[in-house]
Amino acid sequence: MKTAFAFAAMLTAAPFLAPLAAGQAHAADNSAPLRFVLIPKTVHPWFDKANNGAQAAAAMISQATGRKVEIEYRAPQTADVSSQNDIIERAIATHPDGLILDLLDEKGNRATMDEAVDEKIPMTVFDSLPPEGMDITAVGADFCEQGTMAAERLANLVGKKGEVAIMMGVPTAPNHTLRAECEKKVFAKYPDMKVVATGVDNDSIETAQKQASAIMQAHPDLVGWVECDASGPVGVGQAIRESGKT
Repeated sequence: MKTAFAFAAMLTAAPFLAPLAAGQAHAADNSAPLRFVLIPKTVHPWFDKANNGAQAAAAMISQATGRKVEIEYRAPQTADVSSQNDIIERAIATHPDGLILDLLDEKGNRATMDEAVDEKIPMTVFDSLPPEGMDITAVGADFCEQGTMAAERLANLVGKKGEVAIMMGVPTAPNHTLRAECEKKVFAKYPDMKVVATGVDNDSIETAQKQASAIMQAHPDLVGWVECDASGPVGVGQAIRESGKT
């Protein structure tokens, strides 16, 4: 994680780092710190780890260049696109040196991201995909491959037969959606496996727990789960433990 965010911050700061490293920057350029605003999907322990990585990257850049780098962490209280866009817009108004975003909705976030482009504020998206047609850096993984690996592992664990369920995160989030789509394709390969339910937790542990409990009550023969976000495994795990199931 620290490596990923070091990479993200370095890429976002790239226009500033080259002259600094070469010793070509004027003294005035060093009078203020570089300030980046990190905006995740929501308040969540996983994003606290992401913030730790960004802070470590800032410290690394500062040490390497002599230029102070600050990370402002601004997380929506819930995974709500309007709330996230409001935070992005308020960040743009402060004219930061860069934005680091984990998108809740590729289309829903597009207008505010266009505002950042108009203001010439560099952006990097992490754990996500950039909106189609936007030439910005993305730091993440192959989300379809992740979903495929998770579903194949579950299929092997249950002998490639039985009823299974998927816990999605935020349905509009590019990474969550891709994982779910590719998980469904894996299960469709096995005639004795069936996806009987898909929960939507909106990246909330409490919601994942409640939905998992309801789904397992409605489908007592359920043999396994796959999840698409960071909240799903925790909430589903709690529901399984509370139900006395394995």
